[in-house]
Amino acid sequence: FGALLAWGVARIFAAKRVVSIGLVVLLASLVYLPTVETLTGLYADGFIWGLSIGVLGVSGNAAWREAFGRAHIGSIQGAAGICHVVSSAVGPLAMAQCQAKFGSYAPFFNAAGVGLALVALATWFVRLPMESKPARDA
Repeated sequence: FGALLAWGVARIFAAKRVVSIGLVVLLASLVYLPTVETLTGLYADGFIWGLSIGVLGVSGNAAWREAFGRAHIGSIQGAAGICHVVSSAVGPLAMAQCQAKFGSYAPFFNAAGVGLALVALATWFVRLPMESKPARDA
């Protein structure tokens, strides 16, 4: 559903804007997760998280193409894949350390949320390299 939604929204907004929107939806999932107390709440958070991942998966590839051109898309996807693997390995360790130190996962999610909010803002406002280049005369 998230991928379909991203396709529809991308017809209205630039890809970097759709990425930013996807990051805000992911942020909502992170903020909501520590407050979940019911199975329904857990399903709702899973839906929000899945929606954001669908949006980010589709719009991220489009934004990378817009920012860096088609010639470098493989390198960018490779770097993103490495970041994904490293974060998947480090994240659970950081969460466990947070739980041991504070007795809760909430500080981890709050810190991750602040970082995610900053990235979402930067994604919305930072100019892409292709936007900065002056147009050529014909």
